[in-house]
Amino acid sequence: MTLQEILNYRFLGNNVGAYLTCLGILLFGYAFKTLLSRLLSKLVFRFIRKRTEGVSEQQFQALLIQPVSIVVFFVTIYLAFQVLDYPVRSADITKHEPWPQVALFRLYQIAIITGVAWIGLRLIDFLVLVFRRRAETQVSRLNDQLIPFAKDLLKVLVLTLAFLVMLSKVFGVNVTALIGVWVLAAWPWPLLPKKASKT
Repeated sequence: MTLQEILNYRFLGNNVGAYLTCLGILLFGYAFKTLLSRLLSKLVFRFIRKRTEGVSEQQFQALLIQPVSIVVFFVTIYLAFQVLDYPVRSADITKHEPWPQVALFRLYQIAIITGVAWIGLRLIDFLVLVFRRRAETQVSRLNDQLIPFAKDLLKVLVLTLAFLVMLSKVFGVNVTALIGVWVLAAWPWPLLPKKASKT
C-alpha cells in the first residue's frame, strides 16, 4: 500500500490525511500558544505604551499571557476540527444532531466565552495598576477609595456580560426578554404616583 493510499483511506467519515492535518494544527497550537500570546500582548502594548504610566511590558504580559494562550489554543482546536468533514457550527446545530457532538460544541463555546471574560478581567487589573501608579503622584483619599470600587464594579459588569452571552449563544435563551422580565420584577411599582380617582 502506497503513502497516497494510506492518506486516502477513510474511516469514521474522514480520510487519514484529514486526521493528520487536524492533529498537526492541534500540535502547532499547543506548542506555540505561549509564543503567539506573547506576540499578541507585545502588539497590544505598543498601542497603549504611552498611557501606561510606569507599568512595564513585563507586568502587562504577566497578566495576559496565560488567558490569551488558553484562548489561542481553543481557537486552534476549532480550526483543527474544521478540517474534518463534519465540523460543528453554531448555526447548523439542530435537534437532530447527535447529542455528544452538540454537548462538546456547547462546552467549547462555554470555554471560549470564559477565556474571553478572563482576558477582560486581566485587562481591568492592568487598568487598575495604571491608575494606582497615577494615584501615587497625587495624595488623595478619594482615589484610594474609587479605584477598588471601580475595579469591583467593572469586574461584575464583565462577568454579567459573559453570563448573558453564555445564556444567549450556548443555551439559546432570549436575553432581551429575560432582562425585560427582570426590570419589571425589580421596578418599584408601589412608589409610582397613583392616578387620581374620578369623582
